[in-house]
Amino acid sequence: MDTRTEFEAALSMYHPQWLDGSRRGSGMNATWRIRLGGRPVILKTYGSRRGPVQSILTEMGNRLTGLTSYGAESRCETERECLKAWREAGFPVPGLVDFDPAIPLPTPFVAMEEVRGRLLIDVLADGSIGREERASVLRRFVGEWSRRHAEAVRLGNPRFVQKHGTFAHVFVEGDRFVTFDLEVAHRRGSAVQGCVGREIICYLRSLDRRFAPGEADEWIRVVAASYPDRELLRGAADGLLRNPNPLLRALHNLAQRLPSSGKPGSKYSTARRLAAALRS
Repeated sequence: MDTRTEFEAALSMYHPQWLDGSRRGSGMNATWRIRLGGRPVILKTYGSRRGPVQSILTEMGNRLTGLTSYGAESRCETERECLKAWREAGFPVPGLVDFDPAIPLPTPFVAMEEVRGRLLIDVLADGSIGREERASVLRRFVGEWSRRHAEAVRLGNPRFVQKHGTFAHVFVEGDRFVTFDLEVAHRRGSAVQGCVGREIICYLRSLDRRFAPGEADEWIRVVAASYPDRELLRGAADGLLRNPNPLLRALHNLAQRLPSSGKPGSKYSTARRLAAALRS
């Protein structure tokens, strides 16, 4: 019996349904749906996603770049803290649910409300919805997104910047845009503006990866036209294309010479397309 099957057996009284996760590492970095008090609840469990050597290297990288720890316990605690902080600040996230399992679980976990909505990236890709209606949804999201960025910069709070930013980590639920996946966070308050820039590029990069180049460019232009702080957008592109730090600029210039940097989905390709949208 594998780890996942054993875990499902231990949680049988809660009718567990495996939704998503990694079979690498411990196999316990996963998302489940359980029944609790007659209602569906999302249970997120945390485990290693890589082998021992890769995990050590990732942990070292996180520490050097000012991120919270990669360890399972830390990612669980970070997610709890971020969910609470975002919710208290008025940024929609899944609500935490009290869950005291009858059988102690062998892995850290967080129980959250189930969000009844569609992923924003799927809404944008849905050809059955008119183009202008989808653009309107994106413009509404950009308004909320930019408000969070402005608050992060104003407070100097890096926890309000999403590390794993993508349109695939946002649910559209009625008039709400509910963000999820907050298990790794930035720690350096002095670098919040740069963190916001990287989050912006990550979100736009997810458009590059989902859509054909021409269609991705259309959505990037909608973002560029509706995002109120154009200087922040320029800073996001310039951080990769013409970084003011000489050493980082040299490293980015070197990376841009690699063949992969010009392909759709690379962060440099996305930055160039954002810069072009800002000029149009």
